[in-house]
Amino acid sequence: MDDNKIHSLCEEYGIKNYTIDEGLVCVDGEVNLDYRKSINGSLPIHFGYARGNFSCKGMGLTNLIGSPEITGGWFDCRDNNLTSLEGCPIDVGTWFDCRKNNLTDLEGSPRMVDSYFNVGYNNLTTNYCETIIGGVFQTTFREEGLEFTEENYNNEAIKNFSWRTNLKKIKNRK
Repeated sequence: MDDNKIHSLCEEYGIKNYTIDEGLVCVDGEVNLDYRKSINGSLPIHFGYARGNFSCKGMGLTNLIGSPEITGGWFDCRDNNLTSLEGCPIDVGTWFDCRKNNLTDLEGSPRMVDSYFNVGYNNLTTNYCETIIGGVFQTTFREEGLEFTEENYNNEAIKNFSWRTNLKKIKNRK
């Protein structure tokens, strides 16, 4: 895609404070694509990084190809039609939310999430992932060998199952 087309798409999607580096949009701020139209189930633009938050919830995405490799803030891809996390950011500055998709496993998940990682309301068959999580891992899939605590983060409408991150991988290391 040439730079003129990228500039046009950035304007259409309200993306500001960006540069283009070898076809990738690098944003010095946040990106909010919530409930915008995807292009054949994909992000309309390929991103290098977003120094702020990146949200692409409710776009009808079937993949995360083109997501920024790094976000300085949170990454929110909930309420889509994802069956894989392939293409998601490698490092997420605060929280990662991929709930309400069609995931069966967490293959392709970020390498690191600084705060919390929410995978609730998917079709998971395992909670196992290699992600280093600096806070809480939230899931609605109960799995033997994981310590359970209930937390609702001041939101009575959503009761998530939270697993202590240091115990999350024990079952799968055997």
